[in-house]
Amino acid sequence: MALEALLLAALGGALIGLLLTLFGGGGSVLATPWLIYIVGVADTHVAIGTSAAAVAVNALAGLAGQARAGRVKWPCAITFGISGLAGSFAGAALARQVDGDALLMWFAFAMIAIAVSMLIPRRSEGDPAVRLTPSMVLKLAPVGLVAGLAAGFFGIGGGFLIAPGLMAATGMTLANAGASSLVSVALFGGATSLSYAAAGQLAGRVHPGPGARRLGHHGPGDAPEPVEPADGVGDQQGGRELPLAGEQTTPGRDDTALDHDDGDAVEQRLHAVLADRGVHAAAVDVT
Repeated sequence: MALEALLLAALGGALIGLLLTLFGGGGSVLATPWLIYIVGVADTHVAIGTSAAAVAVNALAGLAGQARAGRVKWPCAITFGISGLAGSFAGAALARQVDGDALLMWFAFAMIAIAVSMLIPRRSEGDPAVRLTPSMVLKLAPVGLVAGLAAGFFGIGGGFLIAPGLMAATGMTLANAGASSLVSVALFGGATSLSYAAAGQLAGRVHPGPGARRLGHHGPGDAPEPVEPADGVGDQQGGRELPLAGEQTTPGRDDTALDHDDGDAVEQRLHAVLADRGVHAAAVDVT
């Protein structure tokens, strides 16, 4: 991965972590678009699985600070989070069966819903000394399941559902709900990323996206851009893969003299094709 892409990924993670810590939700929805359109992850499913992992890590970091401040209502938060774990795994499994373009369309609708939900005024009043009761559990469990399903499907933390759900089910304050929601965000993000990791859909190496290319050229460790063969040089044998230099292209003929030490596969193949057609390799400069 180029240095520019790494820096952009780090910048996005810092921004998402800041929003998660401040609001307990909403910021994580930026992770997938950031990875796709800025960092350059081409596969939607890989972007979602990777963003879920990033959201989980950011939520844990924010949770540590909120816990030290004493704002987390642990019994309520854990009950909500455990209820949503099954939903997270189910949502991630469902999302992996959906086409990437369709998933992005649904993700756009989710972003609109999140934006609208964050504009709705929320009362800050509540009981700062709330304690978990059996009646609260019956309210927390179904909301947690739905929030977990949404988080797993879209690869988001689901904080925009978690904080209001905690307030409605328990009567806790907005500050307590925002802090406590980070428990579920971390659990849901972790479960989603594990589901994608098991399917081999987490980003390891990515190439710079448009945002990275604005900052500079590809780094020395980047793979070269795909090279299309020139007109008239492509394979004419019904899609058969072109032979490498050094392979027997015709019976009784050895093309090892065309091999180059630079290991450039594209140049080797071009030389092999030209040699088959009676053009001497030394007469062609492909660099």
